[in-house]
Amino acid sequence: MTERSKIERKLLPGEHWWGGLTRHGDRMPFNADSSYRQSLYQNLMGNQGCPLLVSSRGRYIWSEEPFTFEFKGGWLVIEDALGPILEGESQRDLRGAYLAACWNYFPPSGKIPHPLSFTAPQYNSWIDVRKYPTQESILKYARSILDAGLPPGVMLIDDFWYRNCGLWKWDLEAFPNPKELVDQLHHWGFLVMLWICPWVTADTRQYEFLSNQHILITASKMPLGDDLELASGAE
Repeated sequence: MTERSKIERKLLPGEHWWGGLTRHGDRMPFNADSSYRQSLYQNLMGNQGCPLLVSSRGRYIWSEEPFTFEFKGGWLVIEDALGPILEGESQRDLRGAYLAACWNYFPPSGKIPHPLSFTAPQYNSWIDVRKYPTQESILKYARSILDAGLPPGVMLIDDFWYRNCGLWKWDLEAFPNPKELVDQLHHWGFLVMLWICPWVTADTRQYEFLSNQHILITASKMPLGDDLELASGAE
């Protein structure tokens, strides 16, 4: 196991790699014929990404911070790392590479989500009411599920149950009595989850405060095109 700030590694014969962005899963595995470059800084194209690469030949690369990686000409290059790059090898296969990285850097906590997450359906308000749900529309959606003979499960209340991103408090105009809503959903057998995201609405007190404290990420490395549109939350 070694630590570097930049590395260049020649791919082994028949070696395949996975990792980076979930959005680009259809481009994986990467191999000696691949031409691919991606930064993991800021734009994960839907918030799904990880600074972990794992190989079918038992090698892995991990960092606690984002980096840029490139497959080209049979080489893997890691650069622009915001933290140390950690490597491991001598595992036999893809499974061994992942487990070695997992136990070294992000071992299981021993905790699991609520049992309903595995034993019952998961319902999302976006499917029925899209943006701007209300207390009335959520209850109507839940009731329609039960009336259709479907079992209760996890109810995820999606985008804009809150007033602004970064201020995770109920929008009391849309949800005049959140406790009553949650109590009713619990009574019907639902487990309630609330959707949040890592953004802050620009024209708010929260944004001004965080900006003045230099807490927000300000340097943009987003690519142009449809990936930028997805990253901004556009449909």
